[in-house]
Amino acid sequence: MKNRLGLRSTRSGLGRRVMAGLWTLALAGAVACGAAPEQTAADPAQTGATGPTQSVTSPIKEAPMASPANSKAATAMPFDHSGYDAVLKAYVDDAGQVDYVGLGKDRAGLDAYVGALGRENQAQVAAWGRADQMAFYINAYNAITLARIINHYPPKGSGLLHPKISIRNISGVWDKITNPVGGDNLTLEDIEHKILRVKYKDPRIHAALVCAAISCPNLAREAYTGARLEEQLDREAANFARNSAKSDVRPDEKRVYLSSIFDWFPEDFEHLASAVPAATKAGGKTAELAGGVGFIEKFGDPADAEFLRSGDYKVKVLDYDWSLNEQ
Repeated sequence: MKNRLGLRSTRSGLGRRVMAGLWTLALAGAVACGAAPEQTAADPAQTGATGPTQSVTSPIKEAPMASPANSKAATAMPFDHSGYDAVLKAYVDDAGQVDYVGLGKDRAGLDAYVGALGRENQAQVAAWGRADQMAFYINAYNAITLARIINHYPPKGSGLLHPKISIRNISGVWDKITNPVGGDNLTLEDIEHKILRVKYKDPRIHAALVCAAISCPNLAREAYTGARLEEQLDREAANFARNSAKSDVRPDEKRVYLSSIFDWFPEDFEHLASAVPAATKAGGKTAELAGGVGFIEKFGDPADAEFLRSGDYKVKVLDYDWSLNEQ
């Protein structure tokens, strides 16, 4: 399975139970000190990868299904995302860029939300419907990413391998640092690759997850909710597909420029290739990423649809700009 960066370690069930107890204590101290709690996993190895690599994974422990006998779990209310929604409205602009300086000075709302993610247990998460579960984990990924940035702000580096100000300069940001979320201690890669991509298999997830880089999808100015998830994911998929800085259709050049996301995770989009059958027969990168072309055909500018279905073009993958998505 591909990911954004390197290898990640695993934990036994006993380890997770021990760490859950420690994190209950750590959360109180962290919130009191004004910092979102996070922990670096035991494996200290780091990588210098510049893009997604093969990852050794183990499954996240499945949450037990709610039973009628467990009335509390069976009647669990959806998670309250209103605090995180207020943070987004205050510190994200219409272009999806973040005021990290302002957020760092007024972080109590974000810290409270990230802390609350860890107080949900597996039975409660399992009792929610599919849409509420997806909204919970998408918001968790994005909120924890914001916390990572302000915990390490500004994320400076040498500029030799990555931009000087970039999430890539935070050691272990995706594969080592963990947060308690829904009854497990999870890395960001766990949330994306072990839960969202594996369990829900919805390509629109890639338009909703924001890893704090310029080439990422724009960060929505509202929290995702189960009640509105379909509408929200369709909107963000369209925003991503129609943003020429992320992917670009150029009939005059007979070129389709796709985000690296389509190249990193082609299997997540392959079922959409049926909308552009000519592309699947074109050979080379065009055929390999026909699913990505199908995503643009489905959610992009309708004026481009006929051209995309023609297959009379070459696909080129855009370089990914890892500069911080900062206002």
